Amino acid sequence: MCDDIIKLSNELRNYSLSIGAGKIGFADLRPCSEEIRKTYGNTWDDYPCAVSIVLNMPSSVIRELALKGPTDVYARYYDVANTALDIMAMRITDWLESRGFRAFPVPASKVVKGGLYGIFSHRAAAHLAGLGWIGKSCCLITPDRGPMQRLATVLCDAPLECGVPMESKCGECTCCQRACPAGAISGTVWKMGQSVEERVDRNACSELLKNNFETCGNKICGLCLSACPWGKR
Repeated sequence: MCDDIIKLSNELRNYSLSIGAGKIGFADLRPCSEEIRKTYGNTWDDYPCAVSIVLNMPSSVIRELALKGPTDVYARYYDVANTALDIMAMRITDWLESRGFRAFPVPASKVVKGGLYGIFSHRAAAHLAGLGWIGKSCCLITPDRGPMQRLATVLCDAPLECGVPMESKCGECTCCQRACPAGAISGTVWKMGQSVEERVDRNACSELLKNNFETCGNKICGLCLSACPWGKR
């Protein structure tokens, strides 16, 4: 049985990388089932595993934000990345379903209840899969790319070889908090089950994004990404 799980996991990992994923990881959601149910209800009870898909963003485009603020180039690649991730999630879902497993592709960028609140947390899935940790900015931070990536998730019931969550390496760093023009980041270290409000002022962030849309035509920011030291290594 263990050999079958390893074989299936390797085949899915290789397939995912072959269609464009920068990284792929598998998360066991069962230890966090109560926290997931508190946040999302029983919608995802039938999916004990998550496939976390990472697509790297161009580091040069992210770094430019520190000099110019939100740019049309960043907005364009933000949209391109989300579309690419959705296509990969659909193909991975098809791959799993064709082998008899249940799977649900969670869109890369889909918010509910006024914004900044997704139908499932891509960042939590990636963290539980051992791909990185959730920084004080609420973004996934990976050791090699910092926060310079976009994410999607496929929930499934396939028996996969799951990763081990990575501990936060943010330490006393407050670069993202100081870079936030809305003052929305509290600087609190993330932990499972913690409310979004403990980490970020969603209203302040939403207002900033609205202002950015009025001034430059895009509901984006990204300054916390460009400020993160892990993205400058």
